[in-house]
Amino acid sequence: MNQILHYFANMLIVLEGLRLKMADHVQSEEERNLFTGVFEDQWEDPKDKRPELAIQRDNSDTYLRVPESRIMVLPKHKLAFCYIEKNACTEFNVLFNEINSKENVEISKTGGPWQRSGAPGFGLKLNELTRRNGWKWAAFFRDPVVRYTSAFQSKCIQEESSACEPRDAVVKDKNNLEEVLSKFQYSVKMNSQSQMAKKNPHYGNQIDFCGGVNSLDFDFMGLLEGNVHEQVAHMLEMAGVDGASDFAERYFPKYGIKGHQSSIHKRKLYQNNSALMDTVNSMYSSDVAYVNHIRENSFSKMKHVMEFH
Repeated sequence: MNQILHYFANMLIVLEGLRLKMADHVQSEEERNLFTGVFEDQWEDPKDKRPELAIQRDNSDTYLRVPESRIMVLPKHKLAFCYIEKNACTEFNVLFNEINSKENVEISKTGGPWQRSGAPGFGLKLNELTRRNGWKWAAFFRDPVVRYTSAFQSKCIQEESSACEPRDAVVKDKNNLEEVLSKFQYSVKMNSQSQMAKKNPHYGNQIDFCGGVNSLDFDFMGLLEGNVHEQVAHMLEMAGVDGASDFAERYFPKYGIKGHQSSIHKRKLYQNNSALMDTVNSMYSSDVAYVNHIRENSFSKMKHVMEFH
């Protein structure tokens, strides 16, 4: 009996030691806030319990609740950039990391390249990134019809990050064109009937990112169409980045496309179905109006490239 009591007494001592050790490592509120939303855009499967994904597993509207989670900066050049999922966000993250001399981590690794150039990492808050403080703002937008197909292809066909909306729109046989088209139509139908999909940043309204783009005073608004290389180069030149054209060529080459690609052309998904396109345009009517505004006010109708006045 004495041996048993002695055993349990030792166990209590060990457990108390562990409790004290853990208490020493409790994060402060400031430490927790620093990482809130930083890598949560990865949209990891909530069933995946790997510890290294703990700070990535927020299948919610973090991009809405934490505006800073989608803001990158070039502190030396005082350029703030609002990045938007499905708008070449990986390429822009990698581009900013290189200019900031930040290590670029492979997409397959925990955290990947995202938000390594985020404003919180430089100790900057949204209300500090103002014109009065010498900052310029930029962002790239995309035709909602094309952006939606991009989300479907990467999340429902290629199954990147378990982020397909709705979840049962995932294509099981990627080589079966009939299934692909059927699931695409199903995706449009279901998402048009519910706002839940827009909690997923890959399907969210572009104008809602970074605290609402209408509240931001942009110095540059680009579009992922036309001469994107030239647009990116102009944006970096505006900020005074040396070698702007070379940086643009590396990630947005004049001839060719970098980033996520699919063997199925985006137009093929719509099958010239104007009603299907109208449904997507209706789902993102505010984005459609915003993109059209950029086209009408910032683009040359002859060259279809950015003009600066």
